[in-house]
Amino acid sequence: MEPDALQAPPALTQPASPEQLPGLQPEAERPIVVVPGSPSLDHRLLDPIPWRRNLSEQGIDALVLATMDLSKVSGGIGSPSIGQTLIDVAVTANLDRLGVVPGAEVFASLQWWNWFGDSPTQVGDWWGWDAINPTLGEEIFQLSELWWQQTIADGAFAIMIGKIDANRMFASIGNSGPFLSTADSMPATMLSGMPTYPNPAMALVVSWSGLDDEGLRGWSARAGIFDGSSAAYDPATGTNGPRTGNRGPSGMFDGHWGPYWIAEGGPSWTVGEQSWAGTFTAGGWFQGGQSLLSTGDAGAIANEAGGAFATITHALHAPSELGSRWDAFAQVSWASPSSEPADLSLSIGAICSAPLPGRSNDQWGVLVGVTDFADDPAVYVNRLGSTGGHETVFEAFYLIALPHGVTLQPDLQWIGTPGGGDGATVDDALIGTIRIQIAF
Repeated sequence: MEPDALQAPPALTQPASPEQLPGLQPEAERPIVVVPGSPSLDHRLLDPIPWRRNLSEQGIDALVLATMDLSKVSGGIGSPSIGQTLIDVAVTANLDRLGVVPGAEVFASLQWWNWFGDSPTQVGDWWGWDAINPTLGEEIFQLSELWWQQTIADGAFAIMIGKIDANRMFASIGNSGPFLSTADSMPATMLSGMPTYPNPAMALVVSWSGLDDEGLRGWSARAGIFDGSSAAYDPATGTNGPRTGNRGPSGMFDGHWGPYWIAEGGPSWTVGEQSWAGTFTAGGWFQGGQSLLSTGDAGAIANEAGGAFATITHALHAPSELGSRWDAFAQVSWASPSSEPADLSLSIGAICSAPLPGRSNDQWGVLVGVTDFADDPAVYVNRLGSTGGHETVFEAFYLIALPHGVTLQPDLQWIGTPGGGDGATVDDALIGTIRIQIAF
């Protein structure tokens, strides 16, 4: 996996409907195990786009989402000017509504990304200053996801099989919002191996979701095994890989696929008269086999790797359907410093929805994150050859919802000591970005 794990476009999730405020749980509603993969921006529109509404009534949810980020960096490596474009075509076929297979759905996501101007890697950071950047240094065009999900027992259990973005199901932050930084979507300690954008992988995931005594959402748990080839050492080539993002099941069982195991679980709850919703999840992951420590200076090979993570989210304030709504989140993670470049990370953030009168679909938010790096130069050195140290991220944005599925998002980030290092370090980076998104 590369350091930039896409949050909004790659593992696109379905946001709250216009009738349901974010953070509020409808009473007596059985929680679904997996939020349907069909991306939707209808909550930003006065009415759904007609062709999408007509398809949805038949059981097919579809969206084309175009994202363009225009960024200017002061600092980093050479103060670059960077442009990036991502186009995501995502389709969910609800086979139950189509009358084909009860409790089943199929999801597919086709993605194209490219950049212009200076290289996005010239910021020099680790965590991923812009989540749509796959950090491969080249254009990508791939079928990123194609999976089948089957629910049973009234949706309490689900089995998902196919090519899956692991961050869709694991170590995600459900209420994190449209931050650019990857710090709001996954831990820094999991960037090296997690099969997520740009390298989703073939996988099998099993999930369970239960209700409490009052018929509201309670505990949930999920576990999966993924093709970990992207981070698995292949003696024949002397490198990790090949990457899984542009492949299907080929190579999974050739002896070097490095199975990636991950599991998480925890409770959900509501408090207060308005049922403010909260969640807590804790989990762990394990990468089998060998991995080349490509971020170190000695070409060392690690035997197995693993770590743990925990996430908490909560609605803080939702006075009425017409008032502002607040959500907060925090995520902490740890990984073995003998095998992972980043051994500790923490992110904390808050988002305000409907911040101004008459702007019910606007949002603004702030985020702070810090990553600690391994002190062993065989495991990690920064761009200038230093090891250890830490990287700090601060981000603030304001999202302006315009008619017809268009959003405009000014964003400001400051990254302290990009890539860490106790000795020579990359210059601090101040990044101004304008993000334009159009949903078709």
